[in-house]
Amino acid sequence: MLADLHDFVERELNYFRSATAFRELSIIAAMDFCRAERVPPPEWLVTEATELLFTLVKSQKVSKRGRAGGYIAEYKRHLIDLDRWDAVKRVREHRDKTERELEVVREYPHLKRTAPGIVDHFQQLKRWLRYGTFQRAALLVANGGGALVSADAVRRSYRRIEKKNATMGFRSCIFGRDFLQKLGIGEEEKSGRKWRLITDLTP
Repeated sequence: MLADLHDFVERELNYFRSATAFRELSIIAAMDFCRAERVPPPEWLVTEATELLFTLVKSQKVSKRGRAGGYIAEYKRHLIDLDRWDAVKRVREHRDKTERELEVVREYPHLKRTAPGIVDHFQQLKRWLRYGTFQRAALLVANGGGALVSADAVRRSYRRIEKKNATMGFRSCIFGRDFLQKLGIGEEEKSGRKWRLITDLTP
């Protein structure tokens, strides 16, 4: 009985594998056959099905632009939002740290006299606190090689990620570089700027 089932599965899969016309449909039919018969797809079918999915996603035709421009365009937009969201988080962490350091300086004013370097640091912290969180985050993103955008654009991206994170069951993946390259998503070209301290980022 098992031998007959095995022969049947092999025969059907070989039938699909030998097809040359309408290859894409044959691959889908073979995968559907494995699903219906509850048998694991062979390695050749997994390979061809994966390549087919890459091709279909990359060639996806859409009628809208931007956020609704297809799977890849939507994921690119998500990565941009995520980068800006992360920048906001980093700025807020640094702002909290800065506030604590200023409290120490205020509590021990004699440090300005006994430690000359603290004066420069103190002035740097005061200058840093003059600007808003989203404005600082925009500078941080641009310094990392991203586009220079407004504080409002960063705020919108931050809120989109926060809204998604609050959605029950939402969980996005950060894919590896090799996988992204297969989708045609390469690492953004860097502008050549060297990374600077966050407190050096002034408008």
